[in-house]
This record gives sequence, structure tokens and C-alpha cells, in this order.
Amino acid sequence: MGSGKTTVCQIFEQLGIPVYNADSEAKKLYVTHEGLKRGVLELLGDSAYFTDGSLNREWIKEAIFSDNAKRQALNKMVHPLLLEEFNVWCTQKNDGKTPYILKEAAILFETGSYKELDFVIGVLAPKPLILERIMQRDSINAKETSKRLKAQWPEKKWQALCKYTILNDGKAPLIKQVLKTHKSIVLGQQ
Repeated sequence: MGSGKTTVCQIFEQLGIPVYNADSEAKKLYVTHEGLKRGVLELLGDSAYFTDGSLNREWIKEAIFSDNAKRQALNKMVHPLLLEEFNVWCTQKNDGKTPYILKEAAILFETGSYKELDFVIGVLAPKPLILERIMQRDSINAKETSKRLKAQWPEKKWQALCKYTILNDGKAPLIKQVLKTHKSIVLGQQ
């Protein structure tokens, strides 16, 4: 969260690499999958959705980041569905024309979905920069931002599981790092 995964993935997309955005797909599932919708309503109540059926994302974020049990229960509902969607997407994208595909996910490690992948590319950024990015993007204060970050694995824990890392600190050239990673992946498959 806030490290710049989306920016890095956009560079990979410019290289022709398909990217599955788990967070975007989850947002779609919350409003289109009736079973998930029922589960969310049972877990969180009617405030989880607006009267027009759209997801009350800010209310849900507040509810799950202040209650670990609810966050885990929600993840257990949505992530098996996301895995199904991802597998279908992979089948569609795996046409032999692209050397690999990427999955962008904020809680890849927390859900265990990293275990389904051949390798992981981690995007690192200094904590003050991450805090600044999240506060600006989500229009929330430092306290709320810190609460959300505490719900994620510590950097050292997940970094140990990454085959590649990219530093997005605003100083190190991102494109150069992505190109180097891309080349390493492609050459490693030969």
C-alpha cells in the first residue's frame, strides 16, 4: 500500500506484460457477485452498501481496519473468488505471446496468494513517503494511514519472499529498474 505498485505495473504494461489488478477486480466482485454481497451484508451490515447497490468503500475500510476479525473474515470471503477470477484471466492471457504475466495486489502475502505465483516482484519505498502517498491518495490522516499499514506484513517479512525488488523512492530511476527486472525474467526463462 502506497509503495507505487500501480506505477511500476504501468511500466510493465508498456512493455506488453499483462497485469491483473486484484484490488480493481475485488471492487467489481463486491457489487456483481451476489454470494459475496450477501456475505458482506451479513458480516458488516447494511452500511456496507449504498442504497443504489454500490459499495461504501470508505465505511468498509474504517470498519475492517479497526476490527482484525472482520478484516480476516472479509478476506476469506473475497480471496477465493479472486483466485478463481485470476486463474480464468491467466488462461485467457497465457497465449504464448507474452513471456510472463503479473498480478498486482496490496495484500498478496497476508492472503497467502503469493504461494500461487512463480515469483514475486516487491516494490519498496521509504515509510515516510508511503505515509505521504496514502494520506494524499485517500485523503486520510497519519493515524488512519498507520492503522491501515499495520494490517500489512512488515516489509522485512515480505521482502524475504521476493525474487526481485524495485525501489520507488522518487530518486532511483524506475524505468531502468523495471527494464532490468524484465530482462532478468525473460532471460531466466530461456
